[in-house]
Amino acid sequence: MREDLGVNEEGIAIVLDLIDQMHGLRKTLRELCEAVGVQSPELQQRILADMRSRRPIPMKGPETP
Repeated sequence: MREDLGVNEEGIAIVLDLIDQMHGLRKTLRELCEAVGVQSPELQQRILADMRSRRPIPMKGPETP
């Protein structure tokens, strides 16, 4: 990894920790999706609507004349 990505020894530890965190988050997200999937369609729609309302407003680029 050092040669391919130009990462030093300290960086490798950080990258591996981030990969572990990502795998943990993927597992948690999978469990959450399964829990939502067994709910009634009405509750699933309410959850989806709530999630959409919480998304950040997309940033716009500089205005062009």
